[in-house]
Amino acid sequence: MASPAASGSGTAAAVPTLLPISLVVAATESWGIGKAGALPWSLPADMAFFKRVTSECAPGRQNAVIMGRKTWASIPPRFRPLRGRLNVVLSTSEDVRAVEGIPDEVLVASSLTQAVSVLATSKASLGLERVFLIGGAAAYAEALASSAPVAVDTVHLTRVFREFECDVFIPPVDEARFALAGFEVRAVMRARVAAG
Repeated sequence: MASPAASGSGTAAAVPTLLPISLVVAATESWGIGKAGALPWSLPADMAFFKRVTSECAPGRQNAVIMGRKTWASIPPRFRPLRGRLNVVLSTSEDVRAVEGIPDEVLVASSLTQAVSVLATSKASLGLERVFLIGGAAAYAEALASSAPVAVDTVHLTRVFREFECDVFIPPVDEARFALAGFEVRAVMRARVAAG
């Protein structure tokens, strides 16, 4: 399967059809999502949820997971690419495939808009069912921006009810905006993390 080259320009052709995407994110109450390139918590039930929600689809179909380069790098090598899903890595670096060791079956796009455009254009040939954005912070911020040229239809939010030291944050999800627009924002797991 050919992968689009990162153009480095940060611009992409207009999206032919808005392809709905779902955001999957775990965040603290202050919207922290990471620390030093990793998750600052261990929530095995949330990881199981993540795998299930991003993998489940009809027989003969597959889901796509879009992620930034740092999110790709944060996944332990033994789990990369995420099995049973079409992986798409966002990067403006033309040599990201060589630098990060990204295999040929993983698509590389220079922006979220380009990734969604490529997936929308190839949806039938790729047998895609759903598209999930799984990080990082810049991609989440772009998708959640009111002017974003992507169609976010669901936010799968795991709320972590303990503050962890984080150095990466996402903008607050405006639940009222999504509710008014007919989108669904739901807490899929109210994970209480034991202190200590």
